[in-house]
Amino acid sequence: MTEKISNDYEKLKNFTENASHELQTPLAIIKGKTELLMQTQGLTEEQSKLISEIDQTSNRLKKLNQTLLLLSKIENNQFKNEKSIDFSEILKSKLEQIEDLIKIKNIKLNAQIESSSQNINPVLADILISNLLSNALRYTPENGAISIQLNSKEFLISNNGNPLKFGGDKIFDRFHKEGESSESTGLGLALVKQIAVINKQGINYQYSNNMHFFTYIF
Repeated sequence: MTEKISNDYEKLKNFTENASHELQTPLAIIKGKTELLMQTQGLTEEQSKLISEIDQTSNRLKKLNQTLLLLSKIENNQFKNEKSIDFSEILKSKLEQIEDLIKIKNIKLNAQIESSSQNINPVLADILISNLLSNALRYTPENGAISIQLNSKEFLISNNGNPLKFGGDKIFDRFHKEGESSESTGLGLALVKQIAVINKQGINYQYSNNMHFFTYIF
């Protein structure tokens, strides 16, 4: 039975990776052909709109394919923890990268970042921070506020905004989306949850006083 479970696991892992790999080629072809069509002379406004919608859909499919493969790799524990990393430096770097986006929405950012070394794969740390920041940035209204706190025990990020339509019970479920944003795959917070699971850490969500709170516990 142990051998069968092991074989089934390997088959499932190989199937996921092969399926994702095989999807990359047709998606690239669709993308390339669509870009060529967009350069065609004499297109009507309606034709241009339809081609643009095809291009946007192919982009979403590509992103979804990449994210599903990444989620599968995380679940299969293909990211090993080799050594302790400086979590605080990765967070500071990510904040610098989204500085312009924060200014565009005129968001007030309050960050209290202490030195924090954690035993987590650096790739997963990058994904974890990126997804929590992206989630806060996407759902914080213009002229809103984001607060970040990091210490050796937890990473807390909060933002103001309306309460969730379906409550917080499903927020970490795959493909759960509160809005209709085409930029979101509905997998960002599911990735964060899975990272917490494989590292035997925790992620909590709560809503209080018009603020969304996400707490990642090391």
